[in-house]
Formats: sequence, structure tokens, C-alpha cells
Amino acid sequence: MNNSIFTHALYRCYESPPGFYFDVNDNDEVITEENIKNKSEIFVGYFKEMAQYYDQNILMHTMGGDFQFANAS
Repeated sequence: MNNSIFTHALYRCYESPPGFYFDVNDNDEVITEENIKNKSEIFVGYFKEMAQYYDQNILMHTMGGDFQFANAS
């Protein structure tokens, strides 16, 4: 029998990664055909940075907090 408990502490509470808030009240740049390569590199870089603080190879990250999104579309 395995008595270990797996837990996870969120890296930024449950906010979106910096630069990836896509609501009407935010000023972050939406993803387009022109910037998708750059935005992807930023996103991957963020997770590489985050990975340094965890002992496992599975990372969990939520994309937004309470009342963050005013326009779901």
C-alpha cells in the first residue's frame, strides 16, 4: 500500500500567466497569425521558469481567477 499523498501548490495562485489575460478589461495582446510564434515562445518560457520550482514533471496551471472574465467569447 502506498501512503504518499500527491499535492500541488499553484505557481501564481490561479491567475493566467503574465501576458495571457485575454478579456475586455485587459491590455494583453491577443494571439494572431503574426504573433503566434512569439507568444508560444513566451508561454513555453514561462513554464520552463515555473518548472524549476517543482520536483515532478507534471505542471498544473489555471488560466484566470475569480471574476476575471467579463466577456467569455
